[in-house]
Amino acid sequence: MALLSKTFLIVKSLLAFCAFAVSKQSSYFLYLNNPETLKETGIVHEKKFDKDTKVRYFLHFKNGTDKNQTFSFSTQKQVSNLKKSFNTHELPERAGVLTSKNFLLSKETNAKVSMTSNLAPETTISGIVEGIFKKDDRVKVQFGNTKNKIESFDFYQSTYSFDKNISLNINSKLSYRLGEREDTMVPGGYGSNINLIVTPTQTGVLKLACSPRGGAGILVFSNRGIIYMTKLIPARANYNVMYISVEKNKSETFTFIPCGGLNYPIRLDFSLQSVLVEEKIA
Repeated sequence: MALLSKTFLIVKSLLAFCAFAVSKQSSYFLYLNNPETLKETGIVHEKKFDKDTKVRYFLHFKNGTDKNQTFSFSTQKQVSNLKKSFNTHELPERAGVLTSKNFLLSKETNAKVSMTSNLAPETTISGIVEGIFKKDDRVKVQFGNTKNKIESFDFYQSTYSFDKNISLNINSKLSYRLGEREDTMVPGGYGSNINLIVTPTQTGVLKLACSPRGGAGILVFSNRGIIYMTKLIPARANYNVMYISVEKNKSETFTFIPCGGLNYPIRLDFSLQSVLVEEKIA
């Protein structure tokens, strides 16, 4: 037991050191989800910026008390190039999916953030906030009305946008596992932009299909300026998402934001056909 406690302290110290290093950058990702279920009220996160910093916050919490509680995210100063999305739902995956979809739809503005939501017991709130936080601004995330600090851990990530290049030949298929564990991101990739840049070697029809591997799944993504959201797909089912006509050597970018409340990975299958083959859409 003593060895386990010492190991935990060492790991926690290493993570704290990495967080300190990342927090000195001018741009980074801040993941708030520990603990995921809030069983006591208080301040979940509080931060003062020592310089202008571009940050994307991702948060996902459930009200684990037996009473209605207020949940708030606030800044003291105006945030530049602000984009945000908050959603609540009794189903954690629905809160997460709506947040990812609405964030992709959101437009930049310049404003203070002053969000307060009433959370019923067992209700989840999911949120994404991105912008340039000004020097000496203070961000506070609070659950309930008490001022005590909730024991939590803020996870810092050096970036929140990841490019993956895929070259696709005619009559071939390539797969990518969305949310697969990677050293450079939070497990699941929650709240990050996963940009899959698909380049066809021939003109034809590009097909995107998927198969959730970690449980039932939903895809939320953008392509050609349009936001798409699938239905809830059962685990290990194969689902045809879309077909688009593509030109030789002209890349197509698909931007996915993994959603809070879902279990990943979801396998994405890209294939290229010279002509559209009749298939039944799941």
